[in-house]
Amino acid sequence: MNRDLRVRHAATTATLVSVAVVAGSVLAVAVPQWRGALGVGPSGGSSYAVGEQIDVPSRVYDSTPLTLLFFTRSSCSACQTAKPAFADLVAEIRRRPTVGVAMVIDDGTQADERQYLQAVGLEDRHMVAIQLKSLRVQRVPMTVLVDRHGIILYSREGPPSPLDHQEILQIAGMPDAGR
Repeated sequence: MNRDLRVRHAATTATLVSVAVVAGSVLAVAVPQWRGALGVGPSGGSSYAVGEQIDVPSRVYDSTPLTLLFFTRSSCSACQTAKPAFADLVAEIRRRPTVGVAMVIDDGTQADERQYLQAVGLEDRHMVAIQLKSLRVQRVPMTVLVDRHGIILYSREGPPSPLDHQEILQIAGMPDAGR
């Protein structure tokens, strides 16, 4: 009888420890400051907001007055769904010489991303490989428009809608958008 009681206590303790570990893991992922400390994502954890400075290297955006950045993964189903919308937007943006375009992918995945890049109408020179976990990207696809100083003029998580498309084109057409 004593042995059964000890086994029950041990099982209860193991269950409680397991629940505490799971709850702690969920909290660690849910709290942005903890994600950064644990290496799960960048500290601060907020996505890109209009008016903020983007954390992408300046070489990506400083050669044109505006740069449209697509954050994607070819293995992402939402990114695959967004492919026609991205292709339409790329076709329109490329008619404006003052707006550059870059597809930002996770470092080390170039081979997988080339077909996606070509499907949306871009060339290899438009692909930028960066460790996405070092950026504030919370999810892909994401579309961000920045000026040559890296100031965010537009930011949207998820596939771009026709309204997003129009808003980006409207911002890109502003004569003083490039400052």
